Formats: sequence, C-alpha cells, structure tokens
Amino acid sequence: MKKLLTGIFLFHSLVSYAQRDDQKMVLSEITEKVKHYYVDKEAYKKVDSSFQSEVKKGTFKKLNKNDFAALLAKKLRSDIRDQHFSFRYLENYSPEKVVDEKEKKKLHDFHNSLENFGFESVQRLEGNIGYINFKGFASSESSAGTLAAAMNFVANTNALIIDLRENQGGDNDMLLLFCSYFFDKKHYKKAKVGKMIKTTDSQWFRNP
Repeated sequence: MKKLLTGIFLFHSLVSYAQRDDQKMVLSEITEKVKHYYVDKEAYKKVDSSFQSEVKKGTFKKLNKNDFAALLAKKLRSDIRDQHFSFRYLENYSPEKVVDEKEKKKLHDFHNSLENFGFESVQRLEGNIGYINFKGFASSESSAGTLAAAMNFVANTNALIIDLRENQGGDNDMLLLFCSYFFDKKHYKKAKVGKMIKTTDSQWFRNP
C-alpha cells in the first residue's frame, strides 16, 4: 500500500524543520512521543538508541527533508517492528491551522479512492480459487461498497486467498467489517487497550 490516509495510524507525526540542526530536535520529539504514547513502554529506548547511532554515523546529514522523513518512517517500523508508524514532511504545515473535519474526511476519502480503498486486485484464479490483494483498511463508511463488490466477486469460489503481505493496517472498523464476512454469528474479536486513557475496548463482529 502506498499510503492510505485513514488518520488511524498508531503514530502519525507531521513535522517541518527549517535547517539541518533541527533534525536533532525532531529525533528527540519522536522519541518522547513514543515514550509517552506507545503501548510498549520500553520501545522508546530502541528508538533513541537507533537514532543516536545514526547521528554518530552522520546518516542524516546529507539527506533532504523528504528523504529524512522517509528514512525515519522506515527506521521506526523496523526498530519497533510495527508497520503502523508513519512520518511525513509537509512544506507548509502549520500546527496552529484549524482543519475542518468534514473537509479533512472528504480529502482522505478522495485519496483513498485513488488507491481503490486498499483493494489492489481481486481475481478468480485457476481451479476456481478467489484472490484478494488487500493493502490497507480505509474508512469503513467510505469503502464498505468496494468491500462488498470484492466479496461478491469471490462469493462462488471454492477457496479464497487473502494477501495481506503489504497491508499496513488502518481503520479498525473496516477490519471488523471485513472479518464479519467470514462468520455467521456474533464473535468476539479483540480487546483494545489504550495507554493514555487506560481503557479497554472490547469489540465484536457480525455477519454483514
């Protein structure tokens, strides 16, 4: 999946910096965010150690802003082994700017539609085997129709291959909706623990 803009990423930092000296500030800020927001309370140590190692080697010095952001995203995902981390550089980003939520959702839905809401391909293979290459879970509200079309296409196959090798996650409700196609009755899905507000959210799915 190139990028599904769902706004549901576990950690999504949008940082702009004016000069290369500010790279250290960005690295420090990311480490602090991981420390305070990420579920694994020890993960920030891996991040800090990795960042400091790269600083000593001078890895970041010759990178432009976009390449710096791309490398940080790659390192976050590999160091913590969590593909939900995302990091981008925005040239004119202003944290004080008020974003209209309706317009934001409209923009997200538009970008997700360009990615076919995560459905890279849906096929019927030899032997009447269905195949779905699903690269990410966009908003369930906007992508439910595309999901229904994909599932209807493979409804009469004898077996189904669901390719999630490049799936980077996304909207949790969409995941539950997708899973619901495979169960006739209400089933317990998972309990989600929130570190900041210390809550546990139990979730279920049903057949659509």
